[in-house]
Amino acid sequence: MLRFSTTILVMILLLAFGILFGVDIATKGIEQVHGPVSGAGGDLQAVRPVPQLTPAPVPRVQGSRPVDKAEPQKLEYRTSTVTHVFDKFGRFVQITADHGLRFVVSLLDKLLD
Repeated sequence: MLRFSTTILVMILLLAFGILFGVDIATKGIEQVHGPVSGAGGDLQAVRPVPQLTPAPVPRVQGSRPVDKAEPQKLEYRTSTVTHVFDKFGRFVQITADHGLRFVVSLLDKLLD
C-alpha cells in the first residue's frame, strides 16, 4: 500500500509541475507577442495598442492600370523532411489532445447524469 501511495504522490507532483510549467511558458509567449501583461487574474490586456494597417496608394498612369516596374518574382517554397515530419507529428498531437478532451468530457458527462 505504501508503494502505491508513493507512486500516486509522485504522479500528482509531476502533473502539477507540468501544468505550472505550461502556464509559465504560455505567459512568456504572450508577453513576447503582446508585451507585458497588466493586471492579475482574468484582466489580461496588452500594454501596447495594435497598430492599424492602411493600404498603400497604388501609383497610376494616365490609364487605369497600375505601374509595375519590376516583374513579380516566383517564390519557391520547399519543405525539408524534418519540417514535414514535425508538421505531421504536431497534427497528430493536436488530434490526440482533441479526442482526449472529448473523451474526458463525455466520461464526466455520463458520470454526472
